[in-house]
Amino acid sequence: MKYFYLLAICVTILIGLSIETTAQNVEKAFNLIETKDYEKALLILNKCVEKNKDPLVAKYGIALIYNDKTYDKYNSTKAFYNINAVNQRFLKLTATQKVEYEKKFSLTQKSIDGLLENVAYDNYLKTKEINTLEAYNSFLDTFKDTFFARHAEASRDSIAFYDAKKVNTLEALQIFYKKYPGSIYSDSAKNIYENIWRQICYDSFSECEYDNIAKFMKKYPDYPFYNDSLKKIYEFSVYASKLNLYLGYLENNLSYYIEFLKKAAPLEPAFVCLQRIMYKDISEKKWENAIDTLEKYKIYFKTDPRIDGLIKILKNKNLIIDAKNISPLVNTDAYEYAPVISADGEYLYFCGRDRIDNLGLEDIFVATKKDKKWEVPTLLKDINNKYSNEAPLSISTDGTKLFLFSDGDIFFSQKTKTGWAKMQSFPIINSASDWEADAMITADGEAVLFVSDRSNGIGYYHEQSEVFRGSMSGNTDIYVSVKQGNTWGKPINLGEKINTKFAERSVFLHPDMKTLYFSSEGHNSFGRLDVFKSTRLYDTSWVHWSEPENLGKEINTGDDEYGYKITTDGRIAYFTMFNGNQSDIYYFEMPAELRPMEIATIKGKVYDKDSINLEAEIVWENLAINEKIGSSNTNPENGQYFITLPLGKKYGYYVNKTGYYPVSGNIDLTKITTSIEIEKNFKLLKTEDIINNQISIPLNNLFFDNNKYELKPESYPELKRLSEFLNSNPTVKIEISGHTDNVGKPEYNKELSEKRAAAVKDYLISLNCKKENLISIGYGDTKPIAKNTTDQGKALNRRVEFKVTK
Repeated sequence: MKYFYLLAICVTILIGLSIETTAQNVEKAFNLIETKDYEKALLILNKCVEKNKDPLVAKYGIALIYNDKTYDKYNSTKAFYNINAVNQRFLKLTATQKVEYEKKFSLTQKSIDGLLENVAYDNYLKTKEINTLEAYNSFLDTFKDTFFARHAEASRDSIAFYDAKKVNTLEALQIFYKKYPGSIYSDSAKNIYENIWRQICYDSFSECEYDNIAKFMKKYPDYPFYNDSLKKIYEFSVYASKLNLYLGYLENNLSYYIEFLKKAAPLEPAFVCLQRIMYKDISEKKWENAIDTLEKYKIYFKTDPRIDGLIKILKNKNLIIDAKNISPLVNTDAYEYAPVISADGEYLYFCGRDRIDNLGLEDIFVATKKDKKWEVPTLLKDINNKYSNEAPLSISTDGTKLFLFSDGDIFFSQKTKTGWAKMQSFPIINSASDWEADAMITADGEAVLFVSDRSNGIGYYHEQSEVFRGSMSGNTDIYVSVKQGNTWGKPINLGEKINTKFAERSVFLHPDMKTLYFSSEGHNSFGRLDVFKSTRLYDTSWVHWSEPENLGKEINTGDDEYGYKITTDGRIAYFTMFNGNQSDIYYFEMPAELRPMEIATIKGKVYDKDSINLEAEIVWENLAINEKIGSSNTNPENGQYFITLPLGKKYGYYVNKTGYYPVSGNIDLTKITTSIEIEKNFKLLKTEDIINNQISIPLNNLFFDNNKYELKPESYPELKRLSEFLNSNPTVKIEISGHTDNVGKPEYNKELSEKRAAAVKDYLISLNCKKENLISIGYGDTKPIAKNTTDQGKALNRRVEFKVTK
């Protein structure tokens, strides 16, 4: 015992001597640290570490140096590794040894802990600034035992959780809660994981479609939440698949429809069975029987609003629909369908199949109206191909662009002087993997509506021709692409007011730019596709519509009704009637309550001074807001144009052709409530003739208040066109002349005409036209161009003109 006591004393003395010996070098190093002579201090301290001469104190000094942010080689990681090593050694010292180190070097557990936390804090701040999953994991690998580790863990878990949520897949969320089981987000990740499972299951089971459920069960045989309710839906889907609902009404299946409805309602196939049950009564126009059927089975469908909706339609007053065969010259004992009526009502385009004059499979034909009767149709040889299917979809209001369907995509053909050009694909609308059809360009030429089965539609994705909900129409939606300069914008879904989770087809927007006719298997459909009507609520929106209205029990049946086209005057509807091994084109007069809004039509010809027909563009503007709202083209074959304008606005329009001065006109429809037809021809003059021959050009779209000379804002577009002419011909000088009718005193009229001409000159100067090239003169009532004995003549005499003087 005495021996061990003496040995302990010797060890203590030796340690003290070692510390004393080392202290001389270390003390020198620490003095250098005080003066921030770090390089010399490091040489001494590193040698101490190499020779193992009290590396504890040496490493402490090294940690102090590398933790100084003013040091150009500042390195908090090196500081941490050194101070951490000091801490590990210091923890193993005896109390006596710790006292010696505190006495010699002021080295205590408190000073070590302080430096440790300081280094960890600096690294944590840098990590927080980077703020990535990788940065936090790197921090935790090094500083896992520090106070700031729990903060880093919380931040790391937060990033990892939100990354998993962003991916939002089963795999990502499962990886998270398994990798970070102690995270505060672990339970949330598990909940989302389970909800995704349930959503996948709901997506597959909710529609009670056998194919979807079978795919789910094959893909997820170990689905963790499988229960008796899902098993029951699966059994119903098997039963429904055996009913072959996609084949339509099968009389032998009537008892099975009833049996299935009672067991499976309110699932969607049960509702389809209800539609099949009342099919015969609807077809035979036994409305009361159909109402009784709906009332009888209403209890099975709880609060489904479609039941009351159908009952209301069946109780509505009877409409008189007298469908007539369009013409024996058009219809044959083969197939004629997909009618397309030109806006002027003079041409009928349709698809023909198995006709004796077919070129190949499905071909496009056109019939011309003469003396209010359709002539024998002819084949459009410019477009049809012997080895493919072509069908017309629509034609632009001006009659110069024909849209057609071929092989699941939309094409168009432009009319030329020699006929129809080769058809071109519509790239913005068509996509390689989707089906597109039923395209039409709006009357203003600014948007194209079409139908597609693309996957971003309303409801679950079902491609066209897929067996789904008792048909093979899939889940198609109506989209619109709006013109943006010379290109077309990304297609926009018309929204849930129009599109349902079932099929929508055959979109037709009337030239009133408000009334939409389309077919749908959703809404209040009697079965399959019914025709509906909806009203566009705002001129600036394509997603705001009124509640779709079923066109009625006299038009819609339990079969497919689609492809309805309405004439420009809104009075006649054209459609296809299928009958066994043939189909024909029919028409009927639209009941007043189903018609679109009344509109104005303007037609005429555009020609030059030699009466040669011109191919030109007609542009119209909303004068109230000085904005272009539409355009169309003349027929390249004969220079004729046809445009339609909704009532309720004041329009300016002008005819535009390169090399010619634009001739303008205007029409005020703000107080017009019934359809109006206007015929107006335009003679265009070449700009070189205007310049060389000093021809006076009336500025038709200038507007002044009565007895005023201040330009109204709706005059600005007209003057901007004149300014473009002047700025393109900077050497041209013009005279701006004002004229009045003969009402009032000649002196007053002259003064008013002078002020109006001067107002035009001043505005042109504000548009950067050269002041020295402009003169203004007022002629009062001295130069009439019409008799002042009528209001029309007086209106023509009240004018402002310009002519080139030099």
